[in-house]
Amino acid sequence: MDSGIITFGLKGASAYSVTAETDVRNGLPYYEIIGQGSESVKESRKRVKSAVINSGFDFPKGHVTQNLSPGDVKKYGTLFDLPLALSILSEIRRKTSAAFPAENHKAIGVMGELSLDGRVLPVKGILPCMVCGRNSRVNHFIVPEDNYRQAVLCPDIFVYPVRTLREAAEAFAMSLDLFEKTCGERLPVDSGQSRITKQTEGSKIPAPPEIPDLSDIVGQEGAKRALLIAACGNHNILMAGSPGCGKTMLATALRGILPEMTFEEYFEVLSLYDTFGLGDVIGESRERPFRIVHQGVTKHALIGGGRPIEIGDISLAHNGVLFLDEISEMQRNIVEALRLPLEERKVYINNCGIKEVLPADFMLVAAANPCPCGNLYEKPGLCTCTSNMIKTYAAKLSGAIRDRIDIKINMRSVEVKDIEKPKGACSKDVRETVKRVRGLQKVRFEDCSFKTNSGIPRVESCECCRLSAGSREIINSAVEKFGLSIRGREKTVKVARTIADIEGHGLITDDDILEALQYRIVSDEKEGVF
Repeated sequence: MDSGIITFGLKGASAYSVTAETDVRNGLPYYEIIGQGSESVKESRKRVKSAVINSGFDFPKGHVTQNLSPGDVKKYGTLFDLPLALSILSEIRRKTSAAFPAENHKAIGVMGELSLDGRVLPVKGILPCMVCGRNSRVNHFIVPEDNYRQAVLCPDIFVYPVRTLREAAEAFAMSLDLFEKTCGERLPVDSGQSRITKQTEGSKIPAPPEIPDLSDIVGQEGAKRALLIAACGNHNILMAGSPGCGKTMLATALRGILPEMTFEEYFEVLSLYDTFGLGDVIGESRERPFRIVHQGVTKHALIGGGRPIEIGDISLAHNGVLFLDEISEMQRNIVEALRLPLEERKVYINNCGIKEVLPADFMLVAAANPCPCGNLYEKPGLCTCTSNMIKTYAAKLSGAIRDRIDIKINMRSVEVKDIEKPKGACSKDVRETVKRVRGLQKVRFEDCSFKTNSGIPRVESCECCRLSAGSREIINSAVEKFGLSIRGREKTVKVARTIADIEGHGLITDDDILEALQYRIVSDEKEGVF
C-alpha cells in the first residue's frame, strides 16, 4: 500500500499535517473512514464515492478502508474530500503503468471539497494549510480554483488550481518538474495574475470608508493627544465622559490615523479569517480590523468558543482595534473575560475538554459614562447622582481591568466658546506622525516578538526604557503616593517611551514621565471613577 496523500487539518487558527491512506481488500462491498472524523468527515464517503464514479473512474468493489492519520486528533471540515479521493485512485493505479509518481505522495499537499458530480469546491483555512505545508517542506499544492487568490499569497510555493477531480488526478500524476512548469502556465478563469505572484509591501491600500476626520471633531484637544499616543504605541485607552462629548466619534476616527498593516500582519489576519470562512471580509484591503462591541454582547460572541469552534470579536480584532462602547454597562463577567487576552495577546478556549488557542493581539479602546446620569464631569448641579450611586457604578469596572488600561482620559462637553476655534490637525497629518513613530519601533524591535512599545515585556530590562535620575525619582514617588501597581508603573514607562518617540527624545525625559502619569492617575474634584 502506497496511497498516502498529504493534506491538512485545522485546529483553532492553525493547521497540522494529515495523511489520507487507503486499503482495499477482497470481501463484501463496504466503505469506511476512520481516524477520529466528525460527522462532516464521515459524510465524505458518499461525496467521494459519487465523485469518483461520476468522474469516469472505477470505484473498488471490495472492502475499502480509509484512514486519516494521526488517528488520535479529532478532524473537522470537508477539505479531506479531494485527498481521500486521490488516495483511492492512487491505490487502484499503484500496480499499473499509469501509477502516480512515488515522489508526489510526500511532496504535494491536497485540499478540497467534492460535489457529487466530481467538481472541486472551495474550503476554509487554505492559508493556514499553506503555512503548515511550507514549514513541513511541502511546497507544491493542489487546491480548488476558487481558493487560488488566497493560496498564492503564501510565498515560495507552487499552486495548481483545479475545477474537477479528473483535473486533480492529472495534476497529481505529473512529475514535480512538470507540475511546477504547468503551474506557471495554467491560470484560473478571469485571472490576470502570475502563477507565483507574491504580495509586496508596495501594494495599494484602499481608503477606509466613511471615517470621520479628526479636524471635524470640535475641541477635545486633550483627548486627541491621548488618542495619538495610543495609536503610536498600540496602547489601550479608556475615554470617560458625558454623553455626546465625542467619545464614539474619536474612537471611530482612530481608524483614519492607524497605519496600514504590513504584509506579515495582513497575511496573519487573512489566515485567521480564512480559517473561519471570513476571508472575503478582509479581501485585499490592508486596513486594520476595527470591531465595535456594544453592551448587549454575549461572552461567547466576545471571546469565541463552541464546537466546532467559532471565532470571537477579540480574535476578529487581531492586529487591529477592539472598541467597547459603554463598557460600564456591560455585564461584569463578560468584561472580566478580557483579563488574560489583554496580557497574553491570545485567548484560550476550553470546550468539552478540547483546548484551542486563538490570537487576540488587539488595541483596546473603551468608552464609558462616569456615573449613571453621565454628568459627573460637567458643571456643578448637572449631576444628579449620589456618592453611593457613583461608587456602585464605578465598581462595575474592576481594578484588574482598569490596571490593564494604559491611558485614561476624562472628557467634558465642549464649551460654546470653543466651537468657533480653528480646527486642529487633520487625520492625514496625524497618521504620518503615527507611521513615523511606528517605524521607529519596528526598527527598534526588529529582532523581538513584539513590534510596539505596548508589547515590551519588562521595561527594566529594555535598553530603550532607561530612565534618567530625575524621571526615575518622579515615577517612584508616584508609586508611593498614588499606590501604583508594578503593572501600572511599567505601563506608565511604556507610555512615556511612546511620548518620547513622538517628541524625538532618545532618552525618556521628566516631561515624558509627567505626561504619562497624567494619563495614568486621573483625578477629579468629585472623585472621578475612571
